[in-house]
Amino acid sequence: MAYDNNSDFTVQSVGAKVQAGEIDMVIHNGDISYADAYMVHWDMFMRKVSPAFAAYVPYMTNPGNHELYANFTAYKTRLGLSMPRDSTALEGAMYYALNIGPTKILMMDSETYIDTANIPEAEVAWANGQLSAQDRKTQPWALVFQHRPLYCNYKGFDCKEFAYLLRLQAESTYLNNKVDFVSAAHVHYYLRSYPLSMGMATGYSYDNPSSPVYVVNGAAGNREGNKDGKGREADLYPAGNSAIGYGVMEVVSDFPNNKHSMTYSFFDSATNELLDNFTITKNIN
Repeated sequence: MAYDNNSDFTVQSVGAKVQAGEIDMVIHNGDISYADAYMVHWDMFMRKVSPAFAAYVPYMTNPGNHELYANFTAYKTRLGLSMPRDSTALEGAMYYALNIGPTKILMMDSETYIDTANIPEAEVAWANGQLSAQDRKTQPWALVFQHRPLYCNYKGFDCKEFAYLLRLQAESTYLNNKVDFVSAAHVHYYLRSYPLSMGMATGYSYDNPSSPVYVVNGAAGNREGNKDGKGREADLYPAGNSAIGYGVMEVVSDFPNNKHSMTYSFFDSATNELLDNFTITKNIN
């Protein structure tokens, strides 16, 4: 989501939902402002999002590749140091965990200062520790947000070599700990997967899936424009869209009846038209 007018509709639409009390928290999954080390553009972006939503609800971020300059110094100074710190993480780590009601959210760091994908062993070990200690009877949902995707269907390194590397590094941890949902950005489109494991769909339903559902939402608006991933590898990805848009997630847990659901909706930023949505349901044994 950029500092310039390409993100105007997204900022306005998200801001309207915040002001109406429909959104409790905003997650910005990397590529904060597209300032690319130009501090004036950082300032423009923060002045844009603050009155719209960032001053009213928690604005949670993790780094993207456009923050890499000077080893992420601007990101760390402006936002990173304001994010939660975890005593079990490495000193200076840009990853952290959120525990919100029935949901654990891991905000991962998938970046390097040389613009490559990487989730190092120490971070994977930290994630495993967080997830393995989670009591799923009282906190049934495990969600992961990271800038770069493990799964996507566009041409080029991001969806081939880099995605494969991230799967080698982190997918087994997500699978073994029964992560429900992984959200990425980086590729400028919207893409939804079926539940996936090791490159294959484990089912074509979102009712009690046995593996994570993956969403790529890098569509909020930037100077590079959006791509179209619709129709590629339809056996893995049933929905895609190139519109400038934003996602809204709603998590509901009915503990007495052991019914839990997570609904993700993708909206057109300019019109607020609903372009895609799906609901993951689960029961805890």
